[in-house]
Amino acid sequence: MSRPFSISRMLPTLFAMLVAAQSHAAVYVYHCILDPRQETTANASTAQGAGRFIIDTNANTVSYRIVYGGLAGSETGAHIHGSATSVPGAGGSLLTALPAGNPKVGVWSYTEAQEPMILGGLCYANIHSSVAAGGEIRGQIVPFNALLDAAQETTPNASTGKGWATATIDTAANTLSYYISYSGLTGAVTAAHLHGNKLHGAGGGLKAALTVTASPMIGTVSYLQADEGALLAGQFYVNLHTAANGGGEIRGQVVSNIILLDALQESPATTATGSAAFALGAVDTALKALSYDLRVIVLSGAETGAHIHGFAGPTGNAGVLAALPAGDRKSVV
Repeated sequence: MSRPFSISRMLPTLFAMLVAAQSHAAVYVYHCILDPRQETTANASTAQGAGRFIIDTNANTVSYRIVYGGLAGSETGAHIHGSATSVPGAGGSLLTALPAGNPKVGVWSYTEAQEPMILGGLCYANIHSSVAAGGEIRGQIVPFNALLDAAQETTPNASTGKGWATATIDTAANTLSYYISYSGLTGAVTAAHLHGNKLHGAGGGLKAALTVTASPMIGTVSYLQADEGALLAGQFYVNLHTAANGGGEIRGQVVSNIILLDALQESPATTATGSAAFALGAVDTALKALSYDLRVIVLSGAETGAHIHGFAGPTGNAGVLAALPAGDRKSVV
């Protein structure tokens, strides 16, 4: 039986700031986006997923929630991997096994020696399947993530190019270290920048020029202290320019909040345990505005509705605040 697609748990997380920005915090919140392009050997799967990881450096624990769907084969295992050298695209040692099924919810108790690796963005989640024994989808566990495509440009274009990015931040040095992977563009990248301070779909000023190379682009840029709040709120975006699309061919909002949607978060929980979706969220408190790019991975039946609800905690219910457009891609400013 089909049922409404509800994101009533979305608003509280959208408004949450990145705890990792607090220089003396004991708790940090990282995320990952899982897809086949992040595997050490990329594959042709269309599966997707996302994860949220709450790192408590006093208790030496990582509390995680991971949603996913669309595997080309049956799941054969899932793990968190990592090492001192497991940057995006590089393999790492198995650190802990994850439970089977969707969603994956649990707590990983790590050793003190592993903490710098975890906080440094050198761990990743990997889901293995019968058609991809080494891993079908993978996601680097980091403070910032982005998915790049032409639909996010201020003026969307017809490019089928795609990209993804991860980033870590040093709030003491005011630097952002990035990894940007891209493919399928109409031509060579002619320029690449960080822009801000704007929400999804709005054009912003130049914040930093990125070093143009073949994929992947890897580097570190400085940002102004005055922009740190906007950066943490998801108001920066990556833009890749080409000769055919001088204003930008693919763009992706660099967010510190990824909202996970699954059946167990419904109140009461439903039996549609295979359902999954995630949203990349940004917020501008001065404008009293939020924006998001919501990706529906799989539902148990045809979608009959979608809304933002509020205000309620994780186990509560509340009325509709806004209706969302239909479809597997929901992006509203």
